[in-house]
Amino acid sequence: MALLRLDPLLNIFLTAPCPLCDRPGKPLLCHDCQQQLQDCQASSQSAQSIQLGQAQPPLTRLGIYEGPTKRAIAQLKYNNTPALAQPLGEGLAEVWLQQQPNKHYLSRFKSSQHPWVLPVPMHPTKQRQRGFNQAELIAQNFCHRSGLPLMANGLHRIQATQPQFELSPAERQQNVSQAFAIGAALQQKRHQRRPVLLLDDIYTTGATIQAIAQVLTAAQIPIAGIVVVAQAMK
Repeated sequence: MALLRLDPLLNIFLTAPCPLCDRPGKPLLCHDCQQQLQDCQASSQSAQSIQLGQAQPPLTRLGIYEGPTKRAIAQLKYNNTPALAQPLGEGLAEVWLQQQPNKHYLSRFKSSQHPWVLPVPMHPTKQRQRGFNQAELIAQNFCHRSGLPLMANGLHRIQATQPQFELSPAERQQNVSQAFAIGAALQQKRHQRRPVLLLDDIYTTGATIQAIAQVLTAAQIPIAGIVVVAQAMK
């Protein structure tokens, strides 16, 4: 008598629900939510230029801060789902690799080396509370897919600031104006004048990126671009 195989049945009941819709996911997201994130990637517009002092590096995004990208970021940050950093980081890398403005802007730099990827840091107190820095996790997966080198501790957050979403645009700038510093690893290699990519989960008013850009510019470290999972539309 043939034995009944229970593995397929157990997989049905033991499969963790999709963190974005609670339907069965395999292995992480259900088919519909995975497809929605891929649609964001496919419909992402060409890189935009943003003003950082005298430079205008391109801003690359996976999608707009709404729908599946907004839900995924919220689940990652607030519902302890760090595994979501993989599809977000790899999807962002796919967009960055495909967009020509990034290659054109990189050609302006004399360095033949790939740019370092610097995730926007969290203050150590907040990171201990959350257990991880979502930007760093996204950056790890971005670098794995893109082949770019990660410098996880290239920047330090030296001030514990208020959450930016609670503040007006002017208050956001003041909130982060002196919140960042160059990390020891980047400080030791600044003489190479190697460009960097700044990576964050959300780009809203640009106050955080502007504050970091001032620190990098003062250290004569060129910025090759900004990459974000989602851009909040005004």
